Amino acid sequence: MLHELCHLLVPDHSRAFFRLLDGHMPDWRERKTRLERLLA
Repeated sequence: MLHELCHLLVPDHSRAFFRLLDGHMPDWRERKTRLERLLA
C-alpha cells in the first residue's frame, strides 16, 4: 500500500522513489522478502 502511495509523489522506481519509501518504512526490504516467502 505504501509503495503505491509513494507513486503519487514519484511515478517511477528511481532513487528518489526508494529514498521516499525508505524514509517511511526503513524495513520494507525485509517485509517484501517475508511476503514473497509466504506467497511462494
